[in-house]
Amino acid sequence: MAHKILLILTSHTELGSTGSKTGSWLEELAQPYYAFKEAGCAVWLASMKGGAAPIDPMSLGEGWISPVGQRFVDDKEAQYAVANTKAVKDVSAQDFDACFVVGGVGGAWDFPGNRDLLALLDGLAARTAIIGAVCHGAVALADVKMPDGLALVRGRNVTSVSNAEEIAVGFDKIVPILPEEALKRACGYYSAAPPFAAHVVQSDFVFTGQNPASALPLAQAMLRKLGASA
Repeated sequence: MAHKILLILTSHTELGSTGSKTGSWLEELAQPYYAFKEAGCAVWLASMKGGAAPIDPMSLGEGWISPVGQRFVDDKEAQYAVANTKAVKDVSAQDFDACFVVGGVGGAWDFPGNRDLLALLDGLAARTAIIGAVCHGAVALADVKMPDGLALVRGRNVTSVSNAEEIAVGFDKIVPILPEEALKRACGYYSAAPPFAAHVVQSDFVFTGQNPASALPLAQAMLRKLGASA
């Protein structure tokens, strides 16, 4: 039977008070989407509100979009999936073998403290189902609890978009929370590569990636844990 993997996306569209739009980062969605599908997994998309999940316009621009990202844009099935996501509140942790929290700056607003998302991730953690998150998506893990009440990331090696990367692109003065700081406050052992270099960390069933360059190797690491071909 095919492994069932849930990709979780932000529904947040406003980049703070800048007047610009945001959402999920295309590379961090497209890379795991195709890695999982090509390994024979059944892939489902959910977002915080359901329906059409926003994609960060910057990630669609020249210099940012990769061939895999362009493939996703041109793929009618993929476009239908991202336009018709399930709401996180309507998703059961029992239905999935793994989840992948997609990055994108929008997640810094609607991931932290969201009760529906926490209920889903707490349920996955209780089963030690594979949990992955990349870039800003990793902030979703900071408040997740294990059945004993301790933080999921407590004592675990983790990564996310780094403070240095946030400063480099000016997001440190825009986002409401810095993922690196959130993971450290939850007693995670944070590490990072130099800005924009790939970096993936595994701690038992918890997998995290630092940035867009980490999205594919993160998905591949999760597939190896699942015993699927990466």
